[in-house]
Amino acid sequence: MAHDVFISYSYSAPDTAVADAVCATLETKGIKCWIAPRDVTPLKLWVEAIVDALDESQILVLVLSSASNNSPQVLREVGKAASRGIPIAALRIENIRLSKAMEFFIAPHQWLDAQTPPIQEHLEKLALVVQQFLANGFRTSVEDEILSRLRKEMFTANSSRELQRIIYRLEDYLAKYPHSTDAQLLKNEVKAAIRRTESLKIAENALGPDHPDVAAYLNNLAGLYHTQGKYEQALPLYQRALKIDEKALGPDHPDVARDLNNLALLYHAQGKYEQALPLYQQALKINERALGPDCPSVATQLNSLAALYDAQGRYEEALPLYQRVLKIDEKALGPDHPFVARDLNNLALLYHAQGKYEEALPLYQRALKIDEKALGPDHPDVARDLNNLAVLYREQRRYEQALPLYQRALKIDEKALGPDHPFVATYLNSLAELYRAQGRYEQALPLYQRALKISERTQGANHPSTIIFSDNLKACEEAIQKR
Repeated sequence: MAHDVFISYSYSAPDTAVADAVCATLETKGIKCWIAPRDVTPLKLWVEAIVDALDESQILVLVLSSASNNSPQVLREVGKAASRGIPIAALRIENIRLSKAMEFFIAPHQWLDAQTPPIQEHLEKLALVVQQFLANGFRTSVEDEILSRLRKEMFTANSSRELQRIIYRLEDYLAKYPHSTDAQLLKNEVKAAIRRTESLKIAENALGPDHPDVAAYLNNLAGLYHTQGKYEQALPLYQRALKIDEKALGPDHPDVARDLNNLALLYHAQGKYEQALPLYQQALKINERALGPDCPSVATQLNSLAALYDAQGRYEEALPLYQRVLKIDEKALGPDHPFVARDLNNLALLYHAQGKYEEALPLYQRALKIDEKALGPDHPDVARDLNNLAVLYREQRRYEQALPLYQRALKIDEKALGPDHPFVATYLNSLAELYRAQGRYEQALPLYQRALKISERTQGANHPSTIIFSDNLKACEEAIQKR
């Protein structure tokens, strides 16, 4: 029988039950498995059946326990897979010290902790990992480092020529790992940077350096630098775009408001609130006059200004702006539009930050209801709504109500975005925080560990989220040591 997965396990009773559950879960997802003794062909030697099954497998799933750790047969299967370059996903069901031989074979591969009940939750995560591998393949830490280095070089590149060199290296990488979606996405980002740089040069040569269309190209390139965190490179481009539009279109044109808003957003992202504030205010004034006070574009401007006040703790000034945004969007888009859900969340978060839980709760609930209806129950925005509501319940010590919301948010994003997405790391950390608040440190620990690992790999060691997850993990470890 053709199959994707070889399941390796000890034939002890507990391990057999888990292996059977692994097989059943994967096969319900359409993943074909080979498991002994079920798939050993009659009259065929057992050893031959194992070797042939391994040769035809794309991945080996190991049920890792004290029994399998000490099983010569399991070790032979794992060793055979490693020697043939077959990836290994280890499902650890006991907290054990690996034998030296087992550690040698599986240390570089994917691990999943499944020590806390219910086991089915862990099997669902395993299924996601296997599905991701079958679609895209696993990467080793060395390969991750290559991509991380190329991404950093993209951020520091100052010319199309430097960016093109990164393209060549990514093409070499993709020749070796053709299913790497991360490498392909990075290549697309670099290509976008080259296109925007070249488009700006073409526009300047064709139209002259002070044409309004050149301002649009400047904004596009600056926006790319902005999203990459290259603020010093974005700043002069935004400033030049503003200067061009003010001169060509006049100081009260909506395009000038756009330029002011972009520049304000850059200052806001850097925490330079005093520089951002007058720009937001000026952009709002222009759009209110040019477009009318109830235009959705005005609502966007109001939202930016409210977010700035919110970040400064100026809640009384932020509140009427958020309320006005909600009113504009409800009137222009209808009460059940996803933008209205976004507005409700912003307003609820403001109340939440002030400890006004009773005001925040119905807003969070309404936002969730809108997004579930408009986007479907498995959309990432629904996961965001669930997480917001769960945080509120957790802070009220309503742990039993928070838990299923955190779990559902995590499940949605793992399915929609993949098990290694930064949002998944955020929800893992949130769920771990709930367990830690309840003193359930052993359940929190593997979640913190996984969140940190994801964040380090996808966002880097110095990202604020990575630092927060690392601090939370240390606090949890210290709490366990003190018990």
